[in-house]
Amino acid sequence: MNAAIMNATTASLVPEKLERLESHRRPVAIAFDQVSKGFRSHGRFTQALENVSLEVRRGEFVSLVGPSGSGKTTLLNLAAGLLRPDAGQLEYGGAKLTGPNTQVGYLTQDDALLPWRSVLANVALPLEVRGVGRPERLEAARRIIARVGLKDFEKHFPAQLSGGMRKRVALARTLVYRPETLLLDEPFSALDAQTRLVIQKQLRELVSELGLTVLLVTHDLHEAIALSDTIVVFSRRPARILETLEVPQPAGRDILRPRAADEQIYLKIWDLLADDSDLPDA
Repeated sequence: MNAAIMNATTASLVPEKLERLESHRRPVAIAFDQVSKGFRSHGRFTQALENVSLEVRRGEFVSLVGPSGSGKTTLLNLAAGLLRPDAGQLEYGGAKLTGPNTQVGYLTQDDALLPWRSVLANVALPLEVRGVGRPERLEAARRIIARVGLKDFEKHFPAQLSGGMRKRVALARTLVYRPETLLLDEPFSALDAQTRLVIQKQLRELVSELGLTVLLVTHDLHEAIALSDTIVVFSRRPARILETLEVPQPAGRDILRPRAADEQIYLKIWDLLADDSDLPDA
């Protein structure tokens, strides 16, 4: 194909398609290849994941949705190197993952802040554990605290903060050592609707600014659609992937303002989940 034809073809693509084309050229950050995982407890074996194959590319925001107990958190724990698959292979950055993954930050429903430490000291903790000097770690903590909008609360203690503020402190603590990838397990589920929307918007901005790869587990379909480039829909246990859906996220999109296309994606996901279970049709 000559240059003129290539330029004409490129010009004919809408920006969203160009962005998606570019994203598919990015290297793979996390690769699950036919991964299975089960657990034995009290003499009973439960198969959580069964032959799951999934690639998450660098800079991609991927949400995992599906019924409770369908192995979504297990997938995060595998990506964190906290578990090993029973079968199949898991790679991070092109190398087989055989132990704890130091390139990821993990944020769960529980903010796990230390009540006797100030906001500044809580956020600086990961750097302290890594042996970073006091001036350097405090400066890094102050920068990320300001970025999540808590500059005036550095000296406050967790008990003096609202739920939304505590969650932002936990997010700052997760980001302070600059992980390549964020693993998020329903981190905003306990927040009220308004606070949740504000933090979702802030998270999306931080992810874009820092070039992070994200794997999010959520039961909130609206949250998944607002934040994600890709949504992976899981079946009931033992989990398999029902479908992978791409969500166009054009530059400058305000996630606080739903689009008509979002409703179509929502109904598609609901239909997939309903067909796989006893849920009523939407």
